[in-house]
Amino acid sequence: MNKPNFDSDRNLVAFLKQNQPIPPAPDPNLQASIMAQVSTTKISSPFNFKKLGLISAAIVTTLSLVIMSQPRQMQTAFNEAEVNKIDNSLINNWHLADEEFTTGYSLINTSSNQ
Repeated sequence: MNKPNFDSDRNLVAFLKQNQPIPPAPDPNLQASIMAQVSTTKISSPFNFKKLGLISAAIVTTLSLVIMSQPRQMQTAFNEAEVNKIDNSLINNWHLADEEFTTGYSLINTSSNQ
């Protein structure tokens, strides 16, 4: 790794110390002039929060009215004939589901090599 050359840095620091500029004298009325400028300057906000609140409330209200006014399908109940048809289908085909479950997912594996 290269070692930094501190000699050149010391020379620069010595030069700056010798040629240090003299700061200007402070203005005794600086604080008063700043406060005068601040008091005469009107601070305006880029956003008008009252208008923003009214606009957002109007948007929310409009969207909720549009969503609530959409027609919805009514859920219809099955009539007695359809209920009986579904019940009979389940009862008649229950043995198929039972056979498929017991043959395909047996807890005792009979085909394992012993």
